[in-house]
Order: sequence, then C-alpha cells, then structure tokens
Amino acid sequence: MKKMVLALVAVISMSTAVMAQNEEKKVFRSIDKKEMIQHHTDAMVKRYQLSEKQAKLLLELNKKYADKLPMKGMPHYRLHVQGLRQMLRDSIVNMPRPDFDKMKKIAQPNRDKVMEKRQKMMGKRQEMIEKHQKMMETKQAYEEELKSILGADKYEQYQQDIKEHMKRADRKYPINKSE
Repeated sequence: MKKMVLALVAVISMSTAVMAQNEEKKVFRSIDKKEMIQHHTDAMVKRYQLSEKQAKLLLELNKKYADKLPMKGMPHYRLHVQGLRQMLRDSIVNMPRPDFDKMKKIAQPNRDKVMEKRQKMMGKRQEMIEKHQKMMETKQAYEEELKSILGADKYEQYQQDIKEHMKRADRKYPINKSE
C-alpha cells in the first residue's frame, strides 16, 4: 500500500513539473509584437540615456519598421541573416551546370528538364538577391532616421554595440566559411 501511495505521489509531482514547464514556454511565446517593440525601445532608451522626446521618436521609428526589418538584438535576427547568406551560397553551389557534350547524347526532353531546373534555380537566386537588396535599403533608411534621433555620438556608440553583438552572435552561431 505504501508503495502504491509513493508511486502515485511521484507520478503527480512529475506531471506537475511538466505542466509548469509548459506554462513557462507559453508565457515566453505569448509576448506580442507591440510588447517586443516597446521592450526594444525601452532598452535603447536606457542604454543610450535618451530624452522623452527621443524615446517617443524612437518608438514611432521602431513601430514603422517592425514589419519591414527583423529587430536587432532579437534571437532570430542573426539566424535570419545567416539563413539568407546560406541560401545564396547553396543556390550557387547546387545550381546544375549543363554538360553540353552529355546533353547532345541524351534525348531532348531530358535536356529541357535540366535547362528548366537551371532557369528555376536562377529565378530563385535572383529573387533572394532582390529580397536581400530591398532589406538592405530598408535597413539603411532605418539607420539614417535612427542617426537623426540619436545624434552623432550616441549613434557611434550604437554602431559599436551592434558590432560587438554581431561578434558574439558569430561565436554563438558560426557560419561555416569553408563551403
């Protein structure tokens, strides 16, 4: 009887622990975009000691670019940039190269399939390049507006912080440059 009671207590305590962990994950995931923007703005206001006017302008700027740019300092930003680089690299490496000598020997439909696949890969690569260029232009516009809000000296400090953040991210998520 004691063994059954102890086993029952053990099962209940383990299930409670599992449910508590699930609740913690839900709390983390329940943070919405507005809260994330506010948190990002508050962190910058505190870090760079901004005035109320600057804080208000920064919040408006962050809201304006929230859907256009991944927010720096968020965990997915580095992975997003790393993913774009890797996709560009993969599209170049994995692009089928036509072997014209071999193509002369095979039937016309096979050659058409290879050329069609190559054109499709070229289209995807071009699409990724255009997406990256658009993101970089948007980032540059954000940076220019941010510079006007922060001022030259605080913007310089901001750039140094971003460089240090990227160095830490490179150590945490290294990109294999041998490929």
